[in-house]
Amino acid sequence: MLKDVVIVCISGFRFTGDPESGVKDLRDTLRDNLAPLGVPKENIFHRSWHKGREGDPGRTPNVNDIIKQIEKRSTNPSYLALIGHSFGGWAACRVSRKTKRIPDFIGLLDPVFGVDNSMENRDKPRAKSIKNWCQDNAIFIPNDCSPISRIPCSSPYAGFACGYKNVPGAENNDVEYLMDWEGNPQKKDCILYEINKLATHMNMDDNRRLHRYIYEKIHSDINNMIIAARNAQILLFLMKQN
Repeated sequence: MLKDVVIVCISGFRFTGDPESGVKDLRDTLRDNLAPLGVPKENIFHRSWHKGREGDPGRTPNVNDIIKQIEKRSTNPSYLALIGHSFGGWAACRVSRKTKRIPDFIGLLDPVFGVDNSMENRDKPRAKSIKNWCQDNAIFIPNDCSPISRIPCSSPYAGFACGYKNVPGAENNDVEYLMDWEGNPQKKDCILYEINKLATHMNMDDNRRLHRYIYEKIHSDINNMIIAARNAQILLFLMKQN
């Protein structure tokens, strides 16, 4: 059962630097914390929204590539979770409509649906549970100590790099600060004062508190699967005794 659990962490559009680092950190967190339950580490994997074309805004998500990667791990997942940041959220939504199994969980981190950030019918996610976390502070803040320097978000429904706030069927949540695992705002020492670091589009996948929410949700789901399987075995044993 647990050998067929599959969890996909999908990174988004490539701006500058390494936009995949936060998504890879999330993958590693899930691997380390779910391994004790018996989930194979190789079944928790990272993929880009469009491998090899991460920086091409004219592309759409490579759904077939991601589905092939899922089926390499299991052709019949017992549990399927899709997590995506930015264009990776767009990919997660499209993939969810094509998988054989309806995903058990979708986690969206400031999802962006193309250059105009407009959702089509084929972008609407399907899953048993969907959570969406968005910010509206900025695309990027070059200097945390001077938030006035921020590159602002345009409308969440007409902007290239700020999340889509009202995903159908999702629990939609606003995020103000970049947070640690315990949910405390991360701090920046600005010599004369200390500030709370704001959440931006570029750092949403580095938000450790969101990593924890995602981990706790998936852990709870899998633990419930284990309990249900054990109860079924006990019931079968008792039936055989009668």
